[in-house]
Amino acid sequence: MKKYLAYLFIIITFYAVPPLLIKDTGSAIVCLLIIFPWIILTISFWYAKINGFRWYFSLIAAICWLPSIFIYYNESAAIYAGIYGALSFAGQGAGHLLGTRKRKKDEYDID
Repeated sequence: MKKYLAYLFIIITFYAVPPLLIKDTGSAIVCLLIIFPWIILTISFWYAKINGFRWYFSLIAAICWLPSIFIYYNESAAIYAGIYGALSFAGQGAGHLLGTRKRKKDEYDID
């Protein structure tokens, strides 16, 4: 459980801090459609590459978005919980595949 807490802390930090810097609708859209998806995809990729695929990581990453909806946005931002969860699954899938491929390659390398 401790393995994924650091990764989730980074995700939660990015859910909480950038909205404080939002000044207008354009910057909010950039956060919702570019910054957050990129962060979720990247963190999930590295998590799975190092630790393997864990379905609950993506679920928790999506659930962590829910407080931000009521603090910074409105109910219309609830759909992003599903989107971010799906992106997390995709990032984990890619990370797991590349991590597995690297581990298999290391097993067959002869020094």
